[in-house]
Amino acid sequence: MNDGEADELGELLEFLYVCPIALAQLSPEGRVEMANPAYSSLMVQIDPAGGMGNLIELLGRIDPELVQMVSSLSSSAGRICQDHPIVLGTVASSPFPLVVSLTMIKLARGRIMVTMADISSAAALRRSVEEANQRFRAIADGVRDYAIFALDAQGKVATWNLSAEKLFGIPLEGAMGRDFSALMPRENAGGERSRALQEGARTAGWSEDEGWWMREATTRFWGNVNISAIEGGGFTVILRDLSKRKRDEDDLRALANSDALTGLANRRYLAECGDRELFRARLAGHPLSAMMLDADHFKRTNDVHGHQGGDQVLRAIARLCREHTRDVDVVARYGGEEIVILLPDTDILGARNVAERIRLSIEAYRESVATGVLRATVSIGIATSSADDASLDALIARADAAMYQAKTRGRNRTVLLGASAPEPERASA
Repeated sequence: MNDGEADELGELLEFLYVCPIALAQLSPEGRVEMANPAYSSLMVQIDPAGGMGNLIELLGRIDPELVQMVSSLSSSAGRICQDHPIVLGTVASSPFPLVVSLTMIKLARGRIMVTMADISSAAALRRSVEEANQRFRAIADGVRDYAIFALDAQGKVATWNLSAEKLFGIPLEGAMGRDFSALMPRENAGGERSRALQEGARTAGWSEDEGWWMREATTRFWGNVNISAIEGGGFTVILRDLSKRKRDEDDLRALANSDALTGLANRRYLAECGDRELFRARLAGHPLSAMMLDADHFKRTNDVHGHQGGDQVLRAIARLCREHTRDVDVVARYGGEEIVILLPDTDILGARNVAERIRLSIEAYRESVATGVLRATVSIGIATSSADDASLDALIARADAAMYQAKTRGRNRTVLLGASAPEPERASA
């Protein structure tokens, strides 16, 4: 060996000595022939001899697959393994199990070069992340009133977990690629609501909405959605089923707005809806008719059948009023045995047709009770809104005047009061 070769060898040995990666050379049988300090420092944690014996036998007791890898290489040279992870066990100097990444290369003369790197902290981090993911998936998939899923940049469903499947009733294969707006009722299918949510998330980072969603494309549920933008495009969606809360709110609202005896709207709700309908009628130039209905000789009914019988008659009248009116109409108990019905987009002749159907059905009503047979008739007055109506009260007052005119004419009849007709003198029932 000349001086130049000796210098190169010295530099190589110096490099091996200071190299932070564990390096070793093995005989064809696996015995360590040469190793650097990093190798000894790593291996002494599991072997008192610092791994200076037969490394293949030592690691093979921990990972039998390694022995198979060495023996399966039939060629005289080549890669046995690369970045093969081996868990060497718990060591006192580390809070994590000792994990190494092993690379073994067979050289032409049968010797084996080994490199090992300590990847314990990285492996622990991966396990921690995977465990956290598993816990999150268990929680996310286990809930029934939440759905957590993702959209791509075009607003199509990109991920769909069990919680979403349970909430929407849509399996994974039916959800993937579906447009976000398709999860909303048909009136939202044009995408306005969906686009507004996505645009809001792109602008502010997140957006929130509360409204109706579709379950299995046939039933609705009320939900709160929070949609967040993802860096690089797309969105995460968290949707909560608030149907029970919505039902509770609706029940409370109905309780506050309903008459306990008849189930009709109460006078408070009539005032709220009436002013709104009157404003809408003026704005659109459409008629709004009001009907005042009063049970005839109701005191006589109470005297003969008692207040319980009178209550049954009122409930029957209320039921028949609802049967002959539309969902958009407001049917309210005004007081005592008086009922007011508001008919949007209905002129006075259309209101008369409705009134006559109601009057005739009540006239035909019969119900047998212990005290005899319950029956009833009603007097009805109708008025239609005019530009002079400053409020709903003015319109109802004219309908009330027409109703009292029906009373004076013999009861069980309908009287129309024109918008400009003089208000008749109020007569006693």
